[in-house]
Amino acid sequence: MFRMYIRPFLATLVAILMSLTICLAQTESPHTTAGPKREPAPSSPPPTSLLIKEMSGEAMIADALLLRPLGLVATLLGVAVFIVSLPFSLPTQSAVEAAQKLVLEPAKYTFARPLGQLSH
Repeated sequence: MFRMYIRPFLATLVAILMSLTICLAQTESPHTTAGPKREPAPSSPPPTSLLIKEMSGEAMIADALLLRPLGLVATLLGVAVFIVSLPFSLPTQSAVEAAQKLVLEPAKYTFARPLGQLSH
């Protein structure tokens, strides 16, 4: 009976997580203070060897076949643990930190980094 609801639920959950990750990647960290934005100081461009980072094919394969699916599982588990922890984190006003560690960090690692870049 419930099987027909699982697939649309998972698709909706993944779409929400991807949208959330994209929005968070485009905004500043919530821990930054509000104030006037400063222009970065002009500097000389970095050497071209720093601009071009070659990703190995093995790293891309491992990332696509192993790390991204594991990151998705970690994100979904983080969402579940976050929901379970809400009754405890809301009274202590630590829900934002819990969401950051349990949901946003795994989601950013899974959806917001280039393929093959293994460091976060």
